[in-house]
Amino acid sequence: MRTVQMTSQPPLRENGESPEQWIDRLRDRLPQAAKILTLGPDASLDPAAALDALRSRGHRLILCEGGPRTLGALVAAGLVDELFLTTSPLVAGRTENGSRPALVEGIELLPATTVGCELLTLRRAGSHLFSRYSVSRPERSHTLLRPERL
Repeated sequence: MRTVQMTSQPPLRENGESPEQWIDRLRDRLPQAAKILTLGPDASLDPAAALDALRSRGHRLILCEGGPRTLGALVAAGLVDELFLTTSPLVAGRTENGSRPALVEGIELLPATTVGCELLTLRRAGSHLFSRYSVSRPERSHTLLRPERL
C-alpha cells in the first residue's frame, strides 16, 4: 500500500491561477502514477461527466470522500449508490447563522424530493457507529399535501 502525504490545505485554485498552472501545482503533490483529468474550463464540475470519465478508463468502483456540497451534487444527479456514514459520540449544534454545514448541502430535499436509504450493515467500534446504506435515486413528489388549518 502506498501512502501519499498531502498538506492540510486542499488543492484549490488560487486567484488568477490558470487551470494549467493549477494542474502543474497539483501534479507536484501527487504520486507519479496519478492521472489528472481535465473535464472543462469551468471551476465547477459536472458529477456525471466526472463519473463518465472515470468509467471510460475502466474504473467500476468509485469512492468519493467529498464534503457536503460534493455529496449534494452527486445526490441531485442520482449518482450515489451507497452511503457510508460514521456517527461519533458527540453532540454538536448549530446556531441560525452558523457556518457549519449539514450532511448534504446545495440541494433542497424534503418535502418535495425524497432520497430513501436502506441499512445494509452496521458496525460498532467503542461508541462510534459505522453505517452502510443503499441509496435510492431522488424521487420528486408530484403533490405536496398541506394539512388544513384548525
